[in-house]
Amino acid sequence: VTASTPAGQPVFVGVFAAPAGFGRELELSGVKVFAQATAPVTVVPHLCRGGSVGVTTDPLPFCNEIVPTEGATLEPGDEIILEVVGEDPGQVTLDRIRVAYREGFRWATQRAGQPAVVTIL
Repeated sequence: VTASTPAGQPVFVGVFAAPAGFGRELELSGVKVFAQATAPVTVVPHLCRGGSVGVTTDPLPFCNEIVPTEGATLEPGDEIILEVVGEDPGQVTLDRIRVAYREGFRWATQRAGQPAVVTIL
């Protein structure tokens, strides 16, 4: 996934979608993001309920609701999106996210989704 955005303007990047046939509900305890950047940036994971985002500056038209990932339940049709914003020009390379979750009695942390590159103009 590649994206670009002006400095100071957040961009939202979809990195992991639970398809309609996912067949599981995961109780998220957190999403860890690993990033390398040439300038200071802020990266915040969100859960897009009932929607899908590629790259956008406004995810609301594509999601029924946007909620924090911590403590949320990932269900079929949901997507984890990353909000990336930086005040100075640069480039951010985002590795695959790590999702910590609980399913029934099992707890796990797994890599998920797509890597991304965001250019801040």
